[in-house]
Amino acid sequence: MRFTIRLKHLSGGENCYREEITVNIRLIYYLKGNDIWMLTIDKHDDAYQKYRQRLYSLKMRYL
Repeated sequence: MRFTIRLKHLSGGENCYREEITVNIRLIYYLKGNDIWMLTIDKHDDAYQKYRQRLYSLKMRYL
């Protein structure tokens, strides 16, 4: 089985992308090599506000 992923890059975050789950729900994730960091799944407006905080927090902890 083959899947096609549409990468929609987010401004303000290197290697950060989003996927539309529903009209109002977004999944935002970060790609680093073969790793995928799920940053947030939230309502449209809230997801974009939270993803930068979450990305910074994870980078400080794991990099």
